[in-house]
Amino acid sequence: MRLDKYLKVSRLIKRRTVANEACDNERVTVNGRVQRASYDVKVGDVISIRFGQNTLTVEVLSVTENVGKDAAAAMYREAQRVRQFGFTATEYDRTKAEYLSQLESSYENRNKIKNDQFGDEYRDNYLGNEPIPGIETEYQIMSQLIPMLPVDMINEYAKDLISDNDTNLVVTLYEQEKDGKVYPTEAQMQQTINGVRTEKLEAYKDNVKNEPLLDETKLPKAGKIVKEKENTKFGYKELTLSNGARVILKKTNYKDNEIQFQAMARGGKSLYGKADYNNLKCFDFVMGTCGLGNFSNNELQKALLGKQANVGVGLGQYYQYLSGFSVPKDIETLMQLIYLNFTAVSKDEDKYKSTMAMVAQSLKNKGLSPEAAFGDSLTCAIYNHDARYTPLEEADLAHISYDRILQIQKERFANASQFTFYFVGNFDEATIRPLIEKYIGALPKGKASKWVSADPIAKGIVNVNFKRKAETPKAMASDLYHMPMDYNIENVVLADAAGQALSMVYLKTIREDASAAYSVGAYGSVSRMGDKAFVQIFDQCPMDYNKAELVLSLLEGGMKDCDKYIDADKVEKIKANMLKNLDEELKTNGYWLNVMDEYNETGVDLYTTHRAAIESLTPAKIVAFLKKVVASNNHIQVVMLPEL
Repeated sequence: MRLDKYLKVSRLIKRRTVANEACDNERVTVNGRVQRASYDVKVGDVISIRFGQNTLTVEVLSVTENVGKDAAAAMYREAQRVRQFGFTATEYDRTKAEYLSQLESSYENRNKIKNDQFGDEYRDNYLGNEPIPGIETEYQIMSQLIPMLPVDMINEYAKDLISDNDTNLVVTLYEQEKDGKVYPTEAQMQQTINGVRTEKLEAYKDNVKNEPLLDETKLPKAGKIVKEKENTKFGYKELTLSNGARVILKKTNYKDNEIQFQAMARGGKSLYGKADYNNLKCFDFVMGTCGLGNFSNNELQKALLGKQANVGVGLGQYYQYLSGFSVPKDIETLMQLIYLNFTAVSKDEDKYKSTMAMVAQSLKNKGLSPEAAFGDSLTCAIYNHDARYTPLEEADLAHISYDRILQIQKERFANASQFTFYFVGNFDEATIRPLIEKYIGALPKGKASKWVSADPIAKGIVNVNFKRKAETPKAMASDLYHMPMDYNIENVVLADAAGQALSMVYLKTIREDASAAYSVGAYGSVSRMGDKAFVQIFDQCPMDYNKAELVLSLLEGGMKDCDKYIDADKVEKIKANMLKNLDEELKTNGYWLNVMDEYNETGVDLYTTHRAAIESLTPAKIVAFLKKVVASNNHIQVVMLPEL
């Protein structure tokens, strides 16, 4: 499920448009990294949302569009457990540490607050009389007040908040609309609540492991920095360690209290065959169930509360990678997590079983969603039903092996010399260099591997049309035009501009003139797939099914018209928007992570001439670009109409 949709469905943010805006304004992070609204949410992801000066952090336990009465009972049960027994002292201590750590992070970044954050605070002040003391004052007050609040006071407040007669209780259920489905009545929900109230609950036992993340006495001998060179073009230092690992250091002050991290190596899913396809599809979220070293998954989460450091593991089609972040004071914790993710990933059977049960339920519910059916059909059409890329189904879960997934992880992370480690942010170089030698330099050196290149995208003209029955009739259409193309900044900029030009056309013809869709958009990109690169021009339109024929003709007509003529005023607006976005991106650590990774992996410079490539855009260039793409005759179209 897309991140913006998940935020809406989970009710973390009430409207999808607001969720989109939050993502665009970098107020939403997943596993410590700012993510776009299109990010695919997985079980185990940790999502943080910034609301003014406050941050809400949740772990994704399930990805589903509806929540039934059983989930409501489980939530109510935990609320009653808090009312009866209160929070434990150790739970409260961790929560205080986490709150104070996030507060400190906000304070350290006080000179880099964005306009939308001020806007949120002024809005809440106007509408709800929320005070706006400013982060300096809030930090001074809360850093003194919070340590003085005893857990007994919090538990007494919880008793007042969770009343024993439910006079302040509201239960909201979100259920899939489906013919023949029986929805719970108010009486049935009351019965569910009453049933929980009759249960004899036991106090929560907070098992805490009081030991360090790793035993430093058992660490292998630290490595050494044996080579060092400076890249003046991008402003970074490249260190080569005695075990062959490369480390890229770029110091920035875009955020006073942020260090972003990434480690990449070639290989990925491409190295494995048909027998592992299902395991590979589950790799990322299964790894999210694992422990590290002597810590189970749950113990690890407890141990890291109060620490602003996180590392996640991932397996792409052509790469294996780690990604994460920390604040400067927690940089050693980040290094320890990196080391453990290479050397000491461990099974957590309980977490794995509960996660797989939730995944199974999510996949079962997926079949009730027309949007999911459309998305799966689109994926299958694009990749020509290649089993490597087909969506995971509930029946596939029976063929998943936890042990095999862990073995794949060990294989892909056995050779530190194949990896390039990136650190971008406001680190202290004198502090980070010995930690690099201690932890990254101690990682094992193994056998190097590359990827197995492929060309999976379907060629020629592909048309998929199908009908889907739903309580609320829905219709959707998508087009993908593609062709091989050189990977360079000029083509990246042209593809982006072409997508924006098409979006302008479709918004005018489909949304404004025809009133046939509320949202419609087009996107252009040049992407690498192993040794090859492709341009992709993609559009998507949830449409009025009564005007489907008109919409399809306008989608086709827009593409054909744009490969002949594009209004000069549109191009000037596109250039202004791209230059504005570039100026903003240049001041983010994530931008430089991507630029440096592309340069080191491909030799392609996406920075030096980026501005010049935008400024040189003309209608004629965009027209010629689109004409070339259309002439390739690689066009995939998927249309879903309602079965009435």
